[in-house]
Amino acid sequence: MKIGNKFNGLPLYSKTYVLDKIGEVGDSRYKSVVEGFEPIEVNILEYLESKGSNIAPHFDDFWIWGERIIGVNLLSDTVLTFTNPKDSSFQIDLPIPRRSMYLMSGSSRFQF
Repeated sequence: MKIGNKFNGLPLYSKTYVLDKIGEVGDSRYKSVVEGFEPIEVNILEYLESKGSNIAPHFDDFWIWGERIIGVNLLSDTVLTFTNPKDSSFQIDLPIPRRSMYLMSGSSRFQF
Protein backbone atom coordinates (compact mmCIF):
# COMPACT_ATOMS: atom_id res chain seq x y z
CA MET A 1 0.00 0.00 0.00
CA LYS A 2 1.37 3.39 -0.93
CA ILE A 3 0.64 6.45 1.14
CA GLY A 4 2.12 9.55 -0.43
CA ASN A 5 5.51 8.51 -1.80
CA LYS A 6 6.17 5.86 0.84
CA PHE A 7 5.49 2.11 0.55
CA ASN A 8 3.94 0.93 3.82
CA GLY A 9 3.59 -2.75 3.09
CA LEU A 10 0.95 -4.90 1.47
CA PRO A 11 -2.75 -4.25 2.11
CA LEU A 12 -3.98 -5.77 5.38
CA TYR A 13 -6.51 -8.01 3.61
CA SER A 14 -3.68 -9.73 1.73
CA LYS A 15 -2.06 -10.71 5.02
CA THR A 16 -5.24 -11.79 6.73
CA TYR A 17 -6.75 -13.77 3.87
CA VAL A 18 -3.77 -14.91 1.81
CA LEU A 19 -0.35 -14.67 3.41
CA ASP A 20 -1.31 -16.30 6.70
CA LYS A 21 -2.86 -19.21 4.76
CA ILE A 22 0.35 -19.80 2.79
CA GLY A 23 2.10 -20.56 6.06
CA GLU A 24 -0.59 -23.11 6.90
CA VAL A 25 0.09 -25.31 3.87
CA GLY A 26 -0.51 -28.84 5.10
CA ASP A 27 1.63 -30.95 2.81
CA SER A 28 5.07 -31.46 4.37
CA ARG A 29 6.67 -31.66 0.89
CA TYR A 30 5.99 -27.95 0.45
CA LYS A 31 6.66 -26.61 3.95
CA SER A 32 10.33 -25.91 3.22
CA VAL A 33 9.41 -24.06 0.02
CA VAL A 34 6.94 -21.69 1.68
CA GLU A 35 8.92 -21.24 4.90
CA GLY A 36 10.16 -17.70 5.16
CA PHE A 37 8.20 -16.61 2.09
CA GLU A 38 7.83 -12.85 2.14
CA PRO A 39 6.09 -11.44 -0.90
CA ILE A 40 7.08 -8.06 -2.19
CA GLU A 41 4.08 -7.57 -4.42
CA VAL A 42 0.47 -8.64 -4.74
CA ASN A 43 -1.17 -8.57 -8.16
CA ILE A 44 -4.92 -8.76 -8.42
CA LEU A 45 -5.91 -9.68 -11.95
CA GLU A 46 -9.22 -10.58 -13.55
CA TYR A 47 -9.17 -12.40 -16.84
CA LEU A 48 -12.45 -12.85 -18.67
CA GLU A 49 -12.86 -15.64 -21.21
CA SER A 50 -15.59 -13.61 -22.91
CA LYS A 51 -12.97 -10.95 -23.70
CA GLY A 52 -10.33 -13.46 -24.79
CA SER A 53 -8.15 -12.62 -21.79
CA ASN A 54 -4.93 -14.56 -21.37
CA ILE A 55 -1.29 -14.18 -20.46
CA ALA A 56 1.25 -14.74 -23.21
CA PRO A 57 3.99 -17.30 -22.46
CA HIS A 58 6.70 -15.70 -20.34
CA PHE A 59 9.04 -16.15 -17.37
CA ASP A 60 8.38 -13.88 -14.43
CA ASP A 61 11.53 -11.92 -13.63
CA PHE A 62 14.00 -14.12 -11.79
CA TRP A 63 15.90 -11.25 -10.21
CA ILE A 64 12.84 -9.91 -8.41
CA TRP A 65 10.68 -13.01 -7.83
CA GLY A 66 13.41 -15.46 -6.94
CA GLU A 67 12.99 -19.22 -6.69
CA ARG A 68 9.25 -19.46 -6.19
CA ILE A 69 5.99 -17.94 -7.28
CA ILE A 70 2.83 -18.48 -5.29
CA GLY A 71 -0.51 -17.80 -6.91
CA VAL A 72 -4.05 -17.84 -5.60
CA ASN A 73 -7.00 -18.44 -7.89
CA LEU A 74 -10.23 -17.10 -6.43
CA LEU A 75 -13.16 -16.71 -8.80
CA SER A 76 -13.37 -19.62 -11.21
CA ASP A 77 -11.60 -22.72 -12.43
CA THR A 78 -8.83 -22.02 -14.91
CA VAL A 79 -5.93 -23.70 -16.67
CA LEU A 80 -2.27 -22.79 -16.39
CA THR A 81 -0.37 -23.85 -19.51
CA PHE A 82 3.34 -24.59 -19.24
CA THR A 83 5.34 -24.56 -22.46
CA ASN A 84 8.95 -25.43 -23.09
CA PRO A 85 10.74 -22.51 -24.76
CA LYS A 86 13.07 -24.97 -26.53
CA ASP A 87 10.16 -27.00 -27.92
CA SER A 88 6.93 -25.00 -28.17
CA SER A 89 5.03 -28.09 -29.34
CA PHE A 90 5.40 -29.55 -25.84
CA GLN A 91 2.97 -28.19 -23.28
CA ILE A 92 1.39 -29.17 -19.99
CA ASP A 93 -2.09 -27.90 -19.09
CA LEU A 94 -2.52 -27.72 -15.34
CA PRO A 95 -6.07 -27.25 -14.00
CA ILE A 96 -6.25 -24.65 -11.23
CA PRO A 97 -9.57 -24.96 -9.36
CA ARG A 98 -11.20 -21.84 -7.93
CA ARG A 99 -10.23 -21.05 -4.34
CA SER A 100 -6.89 -22.83 -4.65
CA MET A 101 -3.26 -21.89 -4.26
CA TYR A 102 -0.45 -22.99 -6.54
CA LEU A 103 3.29 -22.90 -6.10
CA MET A 104 5.84 -22.80 -8.90
CA SER A 105 9.44 -23.67 -8.04
CA GLY A 106 12.15 -25.88 -9.48
CA SER A 107 11.58 -26.96 -13.07
CA SER A 108 8.05 -25.50 -13.23
CA ARG A 109 9.55 -22.13 -12.38
CA PHE A 110 12.78 -22.20 -14.37
CA GLN A 111 12.25 -24.50 -17.37
CA PHE A 112 8.64 -23.89 -18.48
